[in-house]
Amino acid sequence: MGRQRKADLPELAGLGNHAEIARRVSAGCFPDNPASMRVQEKPGMRYTGKDKKQFSLGRGEDAAARVMGIDL
Repeated sequence: MGRQRKADLPELAGLGNHAEIARRVSAGCFPDNPASMRVQEKPGMRYTGKDKKQFSLGRGEDAAARVMGIDL
């Protein structure tokens, strides 16, 4: 496949003109898990300066999670 324009991506994915292209990807990680943060930083995600409550299976309750993000 040759070089394509961003506008062609929905068509190439078989979505026609009914898809919106994401402009930002975000994810969360707990501050006490630096390995998870490093995994998210490798593709370019950065800490947004925001935290959110997120359920932690290991804790069995909500805990503060750092919001990581990258603009596409």
